This record gives sequence, structure tokens and C-alpha cells, in this order.
Amino acid sequence: MGKNLDRILAEARDGALVGVTVVTNQDNGIASYGSGSLVYHPASFVGPFFRPARLSTTGGDPLKYYLSDRMLDIDPPPSPGTFGHSPRQPFSAVAVDKVGVSVSSVLVRARSSSHSIRGEMRLLWSQWSREEIFS
Repeated sequence: MGKNLDRILAEARDGALVGVTVVTNQDNGIASYGSGSLVYHPASFVGPFFRPARLSTTGGDPLKYYLSDRMLDIDPPPSPGTFGHSPRQPFSAVAVDKVGVSVSSVLVRARSSSHSIRGEMRLLWSQWSREEIFS
């Protein structure tokens, strides 16, 4: 069993690489996964703003992200004079996206005025200039 995010953030040193796999199931039936390494960045202040400790692709390589609706043709070419065929292998390795990822713990204030910590993950899809945030 792996370590949880809080333990990784507590034990990692500046610049350490942490292997990660991200898996998603979308409402439209598409499944996806990405794998690679994230770089540990300690908590810091940027001007007056606090930036929590995080694991990020910043300073490293983006994750290779595979999607189930991207098919790869693994069959031999059709015989001359016959109908062709459709690709049938999902998660094509020749049609991956490169995705930036940032994972951190964030301090939030609940309605009862007490504080709690929750994890936050941001996926940065550079191909579509889109950001998704998961809590």
C-alpha cells in the first residue's frame, strides 16, 4: 500500500521525484490514465500569498495521458479487394496527451468556523488550454 498525500508531503525533500498514476472515469464513458513523476515543491510565500507544499509537473515532464476512445490499429492490413477494418485497441500509445498536474493539501474553513485540510488536484490540459480541479 502506498503513502497518503499528507505523509508524502511531510517526508519529501525539495526537488524529490514521486511516481504517480492518475486514473479517471468520465460521465461520457471514457476512461483515462496518466503516469509519470511529480516534483516536490515545499510551501512558500509568493509576495503576500501563501503557496502550500505540492507535487507538480512544474520543473519536470508532463504526464503522458492515455484515453480509451483513442484507438490503435493492431491488426494486419486487410487483403486487397476486401473491406478495411476499424482500429480496436483502446488507449493508443501514439495518441497521448501531455498533461500538467499539481497536487496539494489545502486548508479550508468549514461552516462551523473550524478548519480542515482537504486534498486538491489540478490537471492542466495544455492541448486544449483547459484546467480541471478535483477535491
